[in-house]
Amino acid sequence: RKAIQCAPQNGDIIGGYASFVAEELHDNDSAEVYYKRAIEADPDNAVNLGKFAYFLHAVRGDHHLADIHYQRAVQCGNNADILGNYANFLETEKENYELAEYYYKQAVAVEPMHAYNLASYAKFLAYSQNDNGAADEHFRR
Repeated sequence: RKAIQCAPQNGDIIGGYASFVAEELHDNDSAEVYYKRAIEADPDNAVNLGKFAYFLHAVRGDHHLADIHYQRAVQCGNNADILGNYANFLETEKENYELAEYYYKQAVAVEPMHAYNLASYAKFLAYSQNDNGAADEHFRR
């Protein structure tokens, strides 16, 4: 909190604290307040937008707002974690397989050795697209 007091408009610091509050303290109401403050301080910070989108999706179950924040996050930067999380969200929550595949491909292109994205994309290919050959290729990477 001291860092936020010293730099109250620093989106990175506020967003980092929001993640800490959510993941370690499990104080979701406070975390949401800090995520919103972080985004207000730096509206184009892809990491904060992506983390808040994930929070909205995974913790709050607010798929509508999560989708809005994921879209903003991917427009603000090419971050493999955000792209992969958005692809997973599109696959599992929206069942938009065409768009999910697009974002999985983007995630893998940005960071070709990102283990989580490779495995997620491989599972997507195997189970959603019935393409075991392509799935095996991504699992082997």
